[in-house]
Amino acid sequence: LFSEKELASKWGVDILEEGGLIERTAEEERVSERVEEFSRTYRLSPREQEVLALLAEGKTGRVIQQELFIAEGTFKAHTRHIYEKMGINSRKELFELLGVSS
Repeated sequence: LFSEKELASKWGVDILEEGGLIERTAEEERVSERVEEFSRTYRLSPREQEVLALLAEGKTGRVIQQELFIAEGTFKAHTRHIYEKMGINSRKELFELLGVSS
């Protein structure tokens, strides 16, 4: 059996809450590949990669905290580590590197 994350990364699909499958758009797949590439290049931890993926989707800090069941301080620490490792200072710079619109 595959987890939702494994299905999404291996097969390019997401599981809906109702149990159905939807395919990712070409843009979503491209961003996902960029997140994986940056995670390897900048040696992000698995949790930092999760945070980066959610940031790349345009999710807010509050939503990411709820989805990952983490405190605000933990979210901020992960984000700070991502920015430090990537040599950037803002979400705008992150979006530019990932090639996504803010």
